[in-house]
Amino acid sequence: MMSSLHETELGHDDIEWPPGTIHIERVLPQAGTEVILQPRPSDDINDPLNWPQWAKHWNFALTAFYSMMVFALLDATTATWGPMGTELHYSYAFLNDGFAAGGATLALGGCLLVPFALKRQPSTIHISPSIPRKTYRQRLSVTTVSPGSFATFARHIYQPFVILCTFPAVAYMSLVYGVMTAWSIIMTVTLSAWMLGPPWNFSSAQIGLMSLPPFVGMTLGSLICGPMSDWTILWLARRNSGIFEPEMRLWVMAPFMPFLPLGAFLFGYALDGGWSWLVVAIAYAVSNLGSAPISSIALTCITDFCTEVVGDAPGVGMANVYVTIGVIGIVVLLFVFVFIIKGKKFRSMTAKRYK
Repeated sequence: MMSSLHETELGHDDIEWPPGTIHIERVLPQAGTEVILQPRPSDDINDPLNWPQWAKHWNFALTAFYSMMVFALLDATTATWGPMGTELHYSYAFLNDGFAAGGATLALGGCLLVPFALKRQPSTIHISPSIPRKTYRQRLSVTTVSPGSFATFARHIYQPFVILCTFPAVAYMSLVYGVMTAWSIIMTVTLSAWMLGPPWNFSSAQIGLMSLPPFVGMTLGSLICGPMSDWTILWLARRNSGIFEPEMRLWVMAPFMPFLPLGAFLFGYALDGGWSWLVVAIAYAVSNLGSAPISSIALTCITDFCTEVVGDAPGVGMANVYVTIGVIGIVVLLFVFVFIIKGKKFRSMTAKRYK
């Protein structure tokens, strides 16, 4: 375990060196500094961390494309609600309940299928230069043999809930990610139902095209967030003797937080007041400009914290619905500063459970 290694080397205890605290920069004998890669690449030629840059970029691009298509597929059905309701006489309440049921089964499927997706690699660090390189066919293998007993395999079904209830940071970041996901889904569902009627009278194709604004917002937010996050944690670590604390990454959330309520409030008032579709589109993009980076940071922070053990609008008025959503989101996101200040203390308190 990387954290245990550092504790032994540097003589720190769980309070000063809890899981997630690592060295990412050291001062060189000559002028300048050097970034320490985490996790550290092994001497195994087949280690993905040792792949050439083009292979890493290609693999990441495929993974990003797959994630985008899955996300799009999940929301694609909402564009068909208009003709589906007309032809099959389904109410929007029924379609909304069906969409919610699909979301619930996704959560259930995650608990049951994640163990199949996990591939636990041997912890031994290979130092032999004679390790044969896998062939291209072997690298494309659909399945791999994972070591461990059935009990170890089954443990991954309930272990996420244990981690969720044990580590405050994981629980909070899961809440943040859940709120961001719910925020996006609610906007998608309400837009698909409301913009079919006057004054917009959109067709299914036009409803589908309204997915372009959030795509643009998410893309811009993600492109800005990545380099900004890397620069921020390196700058903060440099001011902390080269030591990285996972809470440092949370500062990157702050600049994106205002976009969420701003977009949600404008989105709700635009739908409620029958404003131009362009205003709705801009509000939709602005909200996702904030939610995409925050969701990404939340997932990354969970990895930082637990590297080794890694889910009746018309009645009150649409504007009031989105004001409520915005307020809830603001309250949840403001707790990020609690973890910036006290996050390390929380990790120290649960260090023994982590091991």
